[in-house]
Amino acid sequence: MEIPLVSIIIPAHNRVSWLREAVLSAVHQTYQNLEIIIIDDASDIPVKEHLEIYDPRIKIIRQEENLG
Repeated sequence: MEIPLVSIIIPAHNRVSWLREAVLSAVHQTYQNLEIIIIDDASDIPVKEHLEIYDPRIKIIRQEENLG
């Protein structure tokens, strides 16, 4: 039996310190078959440049315009 994939979606806009805590919490879950999708809503400096957490389950989608 295959374990279902769980998606954790984290919206972000200019709050890198809080984002780091949220991503670390997701990465350290005991359930392993998950993906972490970060939606960067046009932060002043792209989230990717500040996150410094490397995990193949993390995907970052950047909006070029703040969509709220």
